[in-house]
This record gives sequence, structure tokens and C-alpha cells, in this order.
Amino acid sequence: MSKMLEVRLLGRFEVSRDGKTVAITSRPAQSLFAYLILNAGTAHRREKLAGMLWPDSLEETARDNLRHALWRVRKALPSKPIVEYLRADDLSIAFNGSAEYWLDTDRLEKLSESASANELMAVLSAYHGELLPGFYDEWVLLEREHLYSIFEHHMARLMSLLQDENRWLDILDWGERWIKLGQKPEPAYRALMIAHAAKGDMSKVAATYERCVKSLREFGIEPSEQTKELYANLKAGKDSPKTVSLTRQPVAKEVSSNIPVPLTSFVGRQKELKEITKLLSSSRLLTLTGPGGVGKTRLAIQSANASIKKFKDGVFWVSLVGLSDGNLIPQEIAQSLDVREISNEPLIETLKTHLRSKDVLLAIDNCEHLIRACAQYAEQLLAACPKLKILATSIESLGLFNETIWQVPSLPLPEMQGLLSVKELQEFASVELFDIRANNAKSGFSLDEKNASSVVQICRRLDGIPLAIELAAARIKMLSVDEIAARLDDRFSLLTAGSRTAVPRHQTLRAAIDWSHDLLAEPERTLLRRLSVFAGGFTLGAAEAVCSQGMNRNDILDLLGRLVDKSFVIVEANSAIKETRYRLLETIRQYTLEKLIGTGEAPATRDLHLGFYLGLAEKSEPNIFSNESAAWFSRLDKELDNIRAAIEWSTHSGKADIALRITGSLVYFWFAHGLVGSEWHDRVQQALARPEGMERTLARAKALSGIGFMYWADV
Repeated sequence: MSKMLEVRLLGRFEVSRDGKTVAITSRPAQSLFAYLILNAGTAHRREKLAGMLWPDSLEETARDNLRHALWRVRKALPSKPIVEYLRADDLSIAFNGSAEYWLDTDRLEKLSESASANELMAVLSAYHGELLPGFYDEWVLLEREHLYSIFEHHMARLMSLLQDENRWLDILDWGERWIKLGQKPEPAYRALMIAHAAKGDMSKVAATYERCVKSLREFGIEPSEQTKELYANLKAGKDSPKTVSLTRQPVAKEVSSNIPVPLTSFVGRQKELKEITKLLSSSRLLTLTGPGGVGKTRLAIQSANASIKKFKDGVFWVSLVGLSDGNLIPQEIAQSLDVREISNEPLIETLKTHLRSKDVLLAIDNCEHLIRACAQYAEQLLAACPKLKILATSIESLGLFNETIWQVPSLPLPEMQGLLSVKELQEFASVELFDIRANNAKSGFSLDEKNASSVVQICRRLDGIPLAIELAAARIKMLSVDEIAARLDDRFSLLTAGSRTAVPRHQTLRAAIDWSHDLLAEPERTLLRRLSVFAGGFTLGAAEAVCSQGMNRNDILDLLGRLVDKSFVIVEANSAIKETRYRLLETIRQYTLEKLIGTGEAPATRDLHLGFYLGLAEKSEPNIFSNESAAWFSRLDKELDNIRAAIEWSTHSGKADIALRITGSLVYFWFAHGLVGSEWHDRVQQALARPEGMERTLARAKALSGIGFMYWADV
């Protein structure tokens, strides 16, 4: 064999090169090496590795242990390979994914769903047992479970294919292998029973069934109904071994979910998804942290989708974007779960009762601006609901005991040009993301030898942050890759002035947004900053009404389309609604709101926003109990964040009478919606306490009447 490093981790720990053993002698060094090569190509921060491998040691001791283990690994590995095996600096350590190596687990993980029986046998024959036997690190246990589930899945496929081909002797061979290597696999016993029946040996069918019963009872369980039924039918001669299905499973109940569906493809992050999935299996609260734009929300969406089948009572998405009052978090959760408020009972108590016995995953997105309230409500729900799990995203952790914190990394980056080919560069998710998004923006664009250097430079200067890369790629319609790279030299001096770690990542993202914002035409900039007054999304009609001052109203659609094309505005895809809605990423919204305030346009734009939602509220009032009430409730539901923002602005800008008009018009919506109680009452009282709210007006009378109705309804 060549000078390739060969690593076997299934059933043993064995490293060799050119037929000679590579002796990594200490268990900690072996564990470090195994973790790095299983995650080849990913850089791991030293403090994370130290804490993971020596969780019970003091931080300084753990770091010393890590340095010693790394020294042992380096000493053991062959010197002067064509490509270095390890990449290490003062901050991180990684196994070089471009190095020449062979890893037994890779073949198992990459095994195709369309593989033939012979192809399956060729790969599965390399499975000599569980991952790293004798290792008991927490990460090993999770990875071991993951790999065994893959092995078990493909073994079941192999049994089914062999049965289809009437290969009964192979089934007997591989069924026994599965039992020897597996964790009392019931499907293997069923396969053996079918094979023995096909060969006419009913005594061995009975003996195999007894082995199955005895084996399962060691775990305190009985054979499944499927196994019992198969044995009974084979024994009675009712089933033909050639027609009975090995893969028959009960029909799974459809699991509830409201996870949003992104419009663009998901690029890279497969290792991250795998790690998050494993962490969710062992953690009740998992928080994905990282700077704005790094991809926390998108990763959470993919992770939530991957977890749907694991939570029998559903996976529910709770977005806090647009919410400014932490006290309203229970209402957002209740709306996601379709739970109605009960009179005279705090909503958080209603949620506890609803979730107490349910196997549910709550994915709560964008917690950072309401961090204290998120922590408080998450702690209460987790304490009261033993089967509940929470996946949160936030710039910072919630700070709760037993919270698992997972830092979302930037996308992997290649070295500056180096010796990598275009094909090898495309294996880095940052380059792949730019390539795909640029092609979406300008059909025909592709990464090639001429532009590869500039693309690598762009990805590196943007620190592999997905949002920044997507904004850069969107400009390919009007600039060449070289021109984009040149502008990065002008605008992103923070990325080249010193160590990247010395620069806060939010400043890096701000620089990316500054640069992309400066490339917009002035009408696009004007519309973008005015759109920042919307909370929780908007329609085209709302944008035309609120943002067209000094502009041609008919131009709004075209300008909005340009902002969608350039990734500043997101189209909310929902086939169930007739009117398209749009929204800004929260990071973009906060950035452009600062721009709006800086121009002095904010009061006038907020007044137009207020006027639009006053009109909506008053127009809705006579329709709340009409035959179109369902449509109006749906529309008001979608605009609730905007309505709250309008009430807030009018109350604190000398227009409390308008706040009273809005709340008075919506009193029955608020009540019927299940929002009766503190929120509506508090908003009305705040407006009534303002000088303009104290004047004897029809709006004041209507608001007071609403208070009376609320008190009466609570009796």
C-alpha cells in the first residue's frame, strides 16, 4: 500500500502507515487523535478540547493535559508527509482533511442508500465492533451510538436485499454476524427465522425464536408483536419465507411541526448537524450561540427538521424576532403550540400544564435581546415538564444550570490559494456557498482557476460568516469577483489589521453590511432603512403605504424585488396564505434602523407606519364578527407585532389618543384571540396616563368601555 495513514476505530484503535504500526501510546492522546480525525477538516478551539477531554480537571490542568496529549500525537505520527496531518496554532487544533489518510468509519457513513447487497457486504465487513471499545468519554458514547445506528440501518437493508434474492445462506451468515456485533438486534432474529424456514428447518426456527426471547429478556423486554406474529405464522405455515417482509414497520403517526421552510439551499454543515443531533439526544437545553449572521437560525431549522421523528408530540418553532417585551414570550410559545390563555391563570402555568407529559422539542430563535426573560421562562418550563427539550439560538448563552452551549462556527476556510485545485476548494463550505449563491444571482457563474484566488480571498476576509458571504455573492450581477475582492481590501481593514480574534465578530458583520449597503443605489437604501420600522414582517401594500414618501409608489415593487435579490429582504414562503409577506433579517433590521434614525426620517416614517396600522385596526373592527372574521383574524395575527409597535410608538410620541383608538378597535380581537389580560390592559393604562389620553374623547370612552368588558368577561 502507499504511504497513506490507515486508521481503524471500529472494534479497536489501530493506526498504521506503510504496513507499520503508528504507536500512539497514551489513552488521552488516542482519544484526542480519534476525535480530531473523526471531525477532519474542522478546527476545534483548544479550550473546548481541554474541557471535553478532561471535564473534571481545572482549566489550567486540562490545558496542560491537552498540550501533552498533542505532543504525544505529533511525536507518533510519521514525519514529513506530503501534507501535514495536524494543523495547530495558539487557538485551535484540527486534523487536516486534505492529508492522505483512510478511516474505516468514512466508508460506513458514506454508504449509499442504493448500494447493492454485495456492496453492502463489502463495507459492513469492515465493522468489527463498536467504536473505540474501552473508551468512555462522553463524546465517544454519542459517536458510538450514531455509528451503530448507521450500521444497524444498513444491516436491515442487507437482510431485505438478500431475502429478495433468495440468498438464505448469506442471511444465516450475516444474521449471526449482526447478533454477535449488535445490541440484541431483534430484526436479525427475524431474518434468521425466515432463512431457516426457507430451508425447511422448522426446529431451528423455534430455536432461533427462543434465543431471541432469552436475549431480549436480559434487557427486561419482550419480543415485539411483529416478531411474535412472524413466528406464529411460520410455525403454522401461514407465511411464505419468500413473501414475508423483513422491513414491515407500523405506520408512524404524523408529527406536529411548524418549522419554517427556507427558500434557499442548505450548504455544508453536515458535521455540525450531526453533532447538534447527538447533543440534543443527551441535553434538555441546547443553546446555539454565535455572532449575528453566522447561521444560527438556519442551523437550528435544519436540526429541528432532523429531529422531527424523535419527538412523538411534535417539534415547534418559536421566533422572537420583532418581539421587544420579554413578558410576551409565553404568548409567542402559546401561539406556536396553539394553546389558548385561561382566564385568571398565568399563561406560563397553562403552558406547564399543556407540556407536562408531552415529548416535545421547542426551538426558540433569537433570544439575545430578551435573554433574561428567555432564561426565566425556559427554566420554569424545563423544571415542570420532564420530557420537554429546548433548542435555543442566541448571541450569548441563557446562563442556566445544565445548559449545553454549542458555539456555531464560521464556515471552513481554505488556506490562501495554496496548492488546492478548484475541485478541492469546492469542498470547503465557505467557497461552495459563494459559488452557489453567485450562480443563483448570475446564471453561468462558476468557480474556475481564474477567479479561485479572489473567491478564497473574499471568503477569508469575511471570516467565513454565511450572511457576509451571501451579501458579497449577491453583488456578482454588477461587479466581477476581482472587483468585489478589491472593495474588501478598501472596506474591511479590520480583517487584515491583526489577529481576527482581536476583532469582535459583530464588527466584522457590521463591516460586511456597511460594504454591501454602500453598493446599493440611493432609492434602494432609502426603501431599506424605511422598511426597518416593520416588526415581524410586512406586505407589499404596507411597504407602499409606509415607505413611498417622496418616491413613486409604483417603484416600490421593483425596489423591493431588488432588495430580495440582494439578500436584504426575505420572502416568507407559505402556500397557505394568499398575500406574500416579506421580512428583514433581524441583524439587517437593527442596522438599517440605526441608519433611519441617523437620517432624521424615523419619526415621520413611524407616523406613517402608525397611520397604516390604525387604519387596519379600525377597518377590522366591524369585520371581527362578520362572515369574514376568520380572514381578518388571520391577518391581524400576522400583523400583531406591527400593531404592538404602532401602539408603543403612539403612546410615547405624544399620540396616546391614537393608541386608544387602536386598542379600542381591537378589544374583541384581543379577547377572542386569547390575549385577554395584562398586555391589553397595560397598554391601555399607559395610554390613558398620558396627557393626550386624559382628554374626554370618543377614543378614551371606547378604551374605558373595553376595560369594563374585560373585567366583566373575567368574572
